[in-house]
Amino acid sequence: MTNEDHLTSLELSKHLKKLGVKQESVWYWWKAGHIFVEEARYAGRQWEKLASAFTVAELGELLPDDFYTTKDTTTGKTIWGCAHYTSSYKLEYPLLEANTEADARAKMLIYLREKQLITL
Repeated sequence: MTNEDHLTSLELSKHLKKLGVKQESVWYWWKAGHIFVEEARYAGRQWEKLASAFTVAELGELLPDDFYTTKDTTTGKTIWGCAHYTSSYKLEYPLLEANTEADARAKMLIYLREKQLITL
């Protein structure tokens, strides 16, 4: 498992930034080659930060309580999903899927914000 498996993709990171998600994380996407590096490691460089590369844990803090991630490997490929169930175990919002847990959580956060179901 690589660091990229734990961080939001560049595309979703930019989308979260556009939606006003506070850009405070341990990792960032930087303009220099579109790489992600830890803030402390490159402090003072002249590179431009493109967006926070949020970790799974950071996204868990941003999502409302009771949102769950699931992993499906039945097809031979790992697919992560993020969902919220009501007290009667019905999906309250669509199940949003991605190749990584971070991206599944990011997609849910984007969905909730775009539908104005949460404020950031």
